[in-house]
Amino acid sequence: MDDVLIDKKGKGGFELLEGSNFLTLLDTKLTEELKEVGLVREFVRAVQTFRKELDLPVDLRVDLYVQTDSWLQTVSIKFDELVPKNLIINSVKVLK
Repeated sequence: MDDVLIDKKGKGGFELLEGSNFLTLLDTKLTEELKEVGLVREFVRAVQTFRKELDLPVDLRVDLYVQTDSWLQTVSIKFDELVPKNLIINSVKVLK
């Protein structure tokens, strides 16, 4: 079989990964919901980075005040469990 090469590729928004004893197909299409979750996770990452820059103790609970556009507010409300789950905070208050 050294003379034959079989190349497998995913098509139309799919990527294929092949190992010695497995084959994985990954759907790489970005839905609106995935984009929204990504935005919220990016927000969480930014807050975590800011806490680190301020050299805050890891276990210090803070009140978080956020001012943003209405779209991000809507997305944040939709995924409101992600923020407190990933940040050590007392509360999140949205400023107008």
